Amino acid sequence: MSIESIIIYLPVLLLILYSIMSKRTVEPIILAVLTAYIIKYGLTFPEHFLAGVYNTLANETIIFLIIMLTLFGGLIELITHSRGILGMIEFLKNRIHTQKSALLFTWLLGIALFMDDYLNSLLVGTTMRKIIDKFEIPRVQVSIISITTSVPLSIMTPVSTWAVFIYGVLKTTGIDTSHGQIGTHIKIMPFMIYPIISIIGTVLMISGLAPRVFRLKRAYDNFKAREDQEISVKGNPLNFVIPIVILIVVTVLTLNITYGLVTALVVTTAWLSFSEQVYFKEAVDIVLKGMSTMTSPLIFIIFAFTFGEILTELGFADTVLNLINPLITRENLLVFSFLLVAGLVFAGIDVWATIPLILPVLLPLAQVHEVNAFMVIGAILSGISFGTQVCFISESNILVSGTLGLKPVNQVLALMPYALTYVALTSLIFLYLGYTM
Repeated sequence: MSIESIIIYLPVLLLILYSIMSKRTVEPIILAVLTAYIIKYGLTFPEHFLAGVYNTLANETIIFLIIMLTLFGGLIELITHSRGILGMIEFLKNRIHTQKSALLFTWLLGIALFMDDYLNSLLVGTTMRKIIDKFEIPRVQVSIISITTSVPLSIMTPVSTWAVFIYGVLKTTGIDTSHGQIGTHIKIMPFMIYPIISIIGTVLMISGLAPRVFRLKRAYDNFKAREDQEISVKGNPLNFVIPIVILIVVTVLTLNITYGLVTALVVTTAWLSFSEQVYFKEAVDIVLKGMSTMTSPLIFIIFAFTFGEILTELGFADTVLNLINPLITRENLLVFSFLLVAGLVFAGIDVWATIPLILPVLLPLAQVHEVNAFMVIGAILSGISFGTQVCFISESNILVSGTLGLKPVNQVLALMPYALTYVALTSLIFLYLGYTM
């Protein structure tokens, strides 16, 4: 391997090691981005760095995230101000009596929000954090449940924002999509091995059959009891239920979470105004305040996307592919596809860019080695599921950790033993399929 190839890995290694050692997130991603630009452009890196940020801001995915997150911030603030979350917490406290039932409801809430992993990551922590504090459940446990449910479920479900994106990409690759979005997705689902194992593993964790290990065990052992503050103001659970039900129904019907958020905001504002709980002018101010709370995670996500772009410019993915290409055979193509994509996403390559980046490389290999293309796509999506769960700068990790007041690196390190176990099982299954198909 040439020195140039080795240097390409430096920003990724810097990001991972600095994140683990410092237990910080913002400084490592900034340093990794600047290092990558210096490697690529030398002393002229400032102008290229600024151009990279501008390009990121013009990216359709970033525009979608800005719109989606600001709308969601406004909706959550409106629900919170109208005491909707407070009312839901009161409602649940009277019905949840054990740690296990609190964890089970956390998982069920994540299942109910299947249509979008961002929505799941934002809402589960926001709703459950006060309830889990009461039952002395470390917040990192809820983050693990959320992240091991939201991403796999959104990728697997034929009616989700992920399914729409996957179908759109597949239509440009020559893959048979004549059965439509749902039919095509169903053909891939049996081979999404990692998402299936991840969801099963989460159920085993909630039931107590999977042991608590390392950081998660220490989090339980070192849990500090918090004072259970009495709530003097009564909440209204309808102010939670109405917007969330509208959000879910409209999103499922339109397959567009932005439409769901806009509709939920409009209907919730009208409901609160007509019921004289909040004046219309006050509601607008509340929504704007909520939108502003999303500034910090959006800045982090912008740097994360910029990092993915500069890694692509450096040829990071091509370097990895050139390294492993001589090793690929018919028998190991599935497991190689899975581990390759898992590694790229873990390293910081944007998940939305990974599929269109990797499909043109792996699908021809599937054809050459006479491997079922839907199997390879399932392996790719399995790799994305794992990579997103354990990437320090993935949007889902950033969002769920933010709602729970955690650092993404601590969240990832607590999840890692379980995720690596799921990776080992997934790899064995893909190897078995490779040798028996």
